[in-house]
Amino acid sequence: MLTGIGDLVVKTTGLTNNLLVPVYPFNWSYSAESTRLDAKGQVAGRLRTLQGTAGEETNTLTMSTQYTDWITLGLFLDQQSQVETAPVIPTTKTGVVPSVSPFTIADASIVSGNLSTITAYVTSVSGGIETRTVITTGTVAAGQVLVAAGTLTFHSSDAGKSVGYQISLTYANTKSYGGQNTNKYGNLEMWGKLYPTNNPIWFPSVDIVTKPSIELTGDVATLEIELTPNIPVGLAGWTEPYKIFENLVLA
Repeated sequence: MLTGIGDLVVKTTGLTNNLLVPVYPFNWSYSAESTRLDAKGQVAGRLRTLQGTAGEETNTLTMSTQYTDWITLGLFLDQQSQVETAPVIPTTKTGVVPSVSPFTIADASIVSGNLSTITAYVTSVSGGIETRTVITTGTVAAGQVLVAAGTLTFHSSDAGKSVGYQISLTYANTKSYGGQNTNKYGNLEMWGKLYPTNNPIWFPSVDIVTKPSIELTGDVATLEIELTPNIPVGLAGWTEPYKIFENLVLA
């Protein structure tokens, strides 16, 4: 009786520097389907099937994981990470307006160059969210916040309230997925073992064919993709996209 798959690794095949990625699947399923083709004819006054054969075949591999590191995330997104040089990112911060004058929150990341990027809100006594109009000069009035290098100053009516504000900040070089200039992983090769029989299984050519599904509503996030196992071109005589071995012992 088969209970699962393990020792699963996925390797890129078409990159300048190919990657080998271990995968710890939460769900792994392979299905092969074919359309049915029937040749029919009248026999004794009734239409009957005289011949049958399989038509178009479709191979589908669905794989999900709940274990996610940076490389695994990229595999399920089907994206190679790219270097971001000094990225400018909108960053949300929170604080509490002091209960006494001057009702100012200090923030050294606020400088003259990013004042225009600031937006803000406060949480009212009833728990509702109230936006605040940002000003850079003058005297702050109710419903406003005065921003200057290093500070946000609120009206006295906001004393003691929780606030949130967003500001664009420049970060050190990092890596990212998404956005512009994304590069896909491309064609993959997959190896694993069927358990508890320890039968090695090999898919020489697999393509990711769907965008990822990322489920965040449960206790643990689940990432899922659908792949197409291909009949490998260049390997003569293959009629299935996989091989399952009884065992592998070095000769």
